Amino acid sequence: MTLASLDARAFRLMKNKLFKFVTIFITATVVASPYSFAGTRHSEQRHVNDAFKKDFGRKVYLEKKLPKASIEDVYVIHFIIDGVNLETFNQALAGGRLPNIRRMFFEEGAVFKSGLSLFPSTSSTVYQSYATGLWPGHAGIPHIQRFDRNRLKLVDYLTVSDYDTINSDQINLRTLMNPKIADLNTPSNIFELLSGHPTAAVYSPFNKGAAKIAPSVPLRAFWAAYISGDEARVDQLAFAEINKLYGDNLEDIPRYSLVGLYSSDINGHRYGPASKEVFEILTQFDLYLAEFEKLLAKRGIHEKTYIVVSADHGMHSTGKLFRLRKALEAKGIHVKPNNPKDKGYTLVAADRGVSSTHLYVKHNDGFSPIQNASIIEKHPTLWGEKIDLKDIILKMDASELLIVRNGDRKARIFGREGKTADVECYTVNYVDYCSYNFDELLGDPLGYSSAENLRQFLDKEPHSTFEWRAKTAELEYPDLIMAIGTMFEDGRAGDMFLTVRDGYGFKKIKAGGHGGPKIEDMRTPFMIRGPKIPRGEACVIRPVDLFPMMTKWFGIDVPSKNHDGVDPFAKHEPEDKIAVKLSALESLLEKYPPISKMIGVQDFVLTKVYPLIDPKDFDAIAKKAWDELGRRHELSKKLKAALDNMNKQKLRDDAPKVVDPDYLDDHISIVSRALERTRAGMVELEDILIILKSCKSIDSVACQGI
Repeated sequence: MTLASLDARAFRLMKNKLFKFVTIFITATVVASPYSFAGTRHSEQRHVNDAFKKDFGRKVYLEKKLPKASIEDVYVIHFIIDGVNLETFNQALAGGRLPNIRRMFFEEGAVFKSGLSLFPSTSSTVYQSYATGLWPGHAGIPHIQRFDRNRLKLVDYLTVSDYDTINSDQINLRTLMNPKIADLNTPSNIFELLSGHPTAAVYSPFNKGAAKIAPSVPLRAFWAAYISGDEARVDQLAFAEINKLYGDNLEDIPRYSLVGLYSSDINGHRYGPASKEVFEILTQFDLYLAEFEKLLAKRGIHEKTYIVVSADHGMHSTGKLFRLRKALEAKGIHVKPNNPKDKGYTLVAADRGVSSTHLYVKHNDGFSPIQNASIIEKHPTLWGEKIDLKDIILKMDASELLIVRNGDRKARIFGREGKTADVECYTVNYVDYCSYNFDELLGDPLGYSSAENLRQFLDKEPHSTFEWRAKTAELEYPDLIMAIGTMFEDGRAGDMFLTVRDGYGFKKIKAGGHGGPKIEDMRTPFMIRGPKIPRGEACVIRPVDLFPMMTKWFGIDVPSKNHDGVDPFAKHEPEDKIAVKLSALESLLEKYPPISKMIGVQDFVLTKVYPLIDPKDFDAIAKKAWDELGRRHELSKKLKAALDNMNKQKLRDDAPKVVDPDYLDDHISIVSRALERTRAGMVELEDILIILKSCKSIDSVACQGI
């Protein structure tokens, strides 16, 4: 290589670094806007956020004035070692790199055998779940990027313009479906519930309601991660913020802190999930954690503090690039381009650079959520043809699973070799019940049928969320049934989720990737120590399960119907068999016309209902159906009232502003679908009650008279 070429190469490197620095500086300047008021109340930041919304087009959310919460005298700090899978963590532990973690948690705390992530296994979906106790499809955060169906705009939580949108996007579908509330925006995350007390979000993308958001300017972290290449420095800066917060006046120490530690994720992407660079970061974390424990003792709050250590997701080795957009365009599919003037696209690919993506399909001249998976089988091309998107996508070398929306709480899974399965979910008394039914001739795309402990749950009947969690935690696709059964429910996710084969990723080549549904991405370390934590090994925990534990530690009463989590240390009753049967009946009835329009009701009962339900259980199921019908009846009235209020806001300038105008159309869509779904479920329950009350005997006069 000549001196001239060396000089040219040096100039290019300098130019690239200078460009990157300028970009990061501008990013940090904009991103600094909420951080620069660290230490102020979140309500005071509202005025500032409004100003930035005007200047930069950022979204903000309507905030309700909350009273100061009455809480127990405890502290909680949650460290998220970003992107560390369970296998890598266990290797570091076995290699003697984590002596302080071994003492603090394995000897003095509780360690979960199976800590789980959520699918999609990304930071945005999981960080919010720790603070809200919600599945992504119940929180309005479907991935790290989404397509706003109403405004036809991509929202990317990792960009300058949209970085804070994760906080304004967050909703609570569980409170919407609670008849006593029926509202998407009821304050319900842990920051909001601790209103009036000091709380802190440190390098956390989710910070809705946090009293302090640190650091004030994240420029040094950007510099360390992307300019100087000092990845370990990112976590060092995070601990510097923690030391400042916990070294403050005692009354100002955060009662709850959510801390993102990104050095492990940066190194995992750059060098690989089990690289020496990742192990070095874990060793550094172990040392800093011991120093933090000493600080707690010095401040006199060591015995009052719960320390949680987990990851948001795992990571697997990658290295191959999947150019999905180019592959689709080569088939004549008009994928949404970057040019905002191009309005003719029929497919939107939210393929931010991880190992899964979701796609939005245009149909009936719009992008409303599809209700039938068959819609994708006749997709238009630029050449005037109709093609099967499913076949096109699954024939691509990198594709593994295609999960297609088949209704609000239904999906069809397609595997590469023609294997198919259906997931359907139902709710009885606020508990979710989901079924997994695979085509026995074509094969099981998730391989669940080969697991001995799952045989009894592959009976084509819905089973509870808790059973699926326990029985699939250590399989190749951990806890995927509940993720699939809830991911489409709020309507913000795409119509299809595509996952890729091992080694592949979207957008950019990286040594490590995540976002997929397999065990490397889905199983993570999870451990807790604190005043009332039982010592020893625990079984399994989801990210949503931390929320009910934290509210219990703080003494805050939050109804279980308002979130998806359960205390993993609490004793749980066996699966409600009557609720299972009621869910199975509801699944059956929705596939047929209402009884009032059905020909041959007695034959339907004899051939379909009797094989499913023993007549001796009719009375018990009828009682549960009656209770559930009452809940849905009350809910339908509340949803109708909420929808009327939003429509008034849309049509009349003098109407009360019940929803942030930026989200009005979006919320109307979500509530409309919820109302439609609730009313349809009421019809099915009414028919179920008619059958159960009239047809204990197929020959009875009552049954013959239906």
